[in-house]
Amino acid sequence: LKQASHVQVASVVCCLVASAYTFSQSARLMLHAGFWFPVAAGDPQQRAAVEKIMVRSHRLQWMGWRWLYHVAWPVAWLAGGPAASLGASLALTLFFAREDRAPVAS
Repeated sequence: LKQASHVQVASVVCCLVASAYTFSQSARLMLHAGFWFPVAAGDPQQRAAVEKIMVRSHRLQWMGWRWLYHVAWPVAWLAGGPAASLGASLALTLFFAREDRAPVAS
């Protein structure tokens, strides 16, 4: 860990910052939609706009989780070297192929 290159540390930091940013944007949009629910109760056009905001919030939350999944590889590279990063790459590939699904658009 003492000999970590700037690229290794920067890759971990970038993934974590991207995750935090997408989670915060998701929370911001959900808060915005929450304030609009009482206003949009009667008008179908405004209700559709609120639902669109909620779908966007949901997609940003998924992207935040994906950035957290992707940080596993740089952390393995930083902490364990090439062998650990290969293992993390294979495990992430299997995980994404089997478990991860795109959010459903409503």
